[in-house]
Amino acid sequence: SLHWGICRVNVPKNHSTGEIEYAADARANSHQFYKIVNAKNESPEKLFDFIKRTKRTPLIFVHGFNVRYLDAVLRASQLSYDLKYQGPILLFSWPSGAGESFIDDKLLNRTYEQNRLSAKASVLPFKNLLRKFYNEKIPVNVVVHSMGHQVVLPALYELGSELTGSEDKIVNELTKLTFLDRKS
Repeated sequence: SLHWGICRVNVPKNHSTGEIEYAADARANSHQFYKIVNAKNESPEKLFDFIKRTKRTPLIFVHGFNVRYLDAVLRASQLSYDLKYQGPILLFSWPSGAGESFIDDKLLNRTYEQNRLSAKASVLPFKNLLRKFYNEKIPVNVVVHSMGHQVVLPALYELGSELTGSEDKIVNELTKLTFLDRKS
């Protein structure tokens, strides 16, 4: 099921471009570490109203393989900060099967098939999100990483097939990200 919400994230004063310095302890130094300041559920209607009021092009970030939700939130905020992006940043987080144990972290092949199936199941919700932006005439930019393309590309193909004959773009700009570290 889909969940909608807003997260406010502290970007550390001493942030290095391309890095995510994270501390799980909320009392950690705000000058050194990323921290989620607050998070709340919100209705899609309120979020779309907010996006419309900004009059800026939103950027949707779709993470890749084996990414925990917290890591995806922090990566989206890091991208926003490092890119100095002026519009709203949306994270489309799909259940990518990242485990919490040491073994899960080291045996990535065992989660690949589950990630592939989750990506396939996430195509329809992502397509519906793109359709909502399209119907509201809000241009979007999409940044996709790794296995996230198995969510984004089929959704674009399906929506494009359904909108045959329309001259309006579904997506303003589509970009693939490549990170050097595996935790991205």
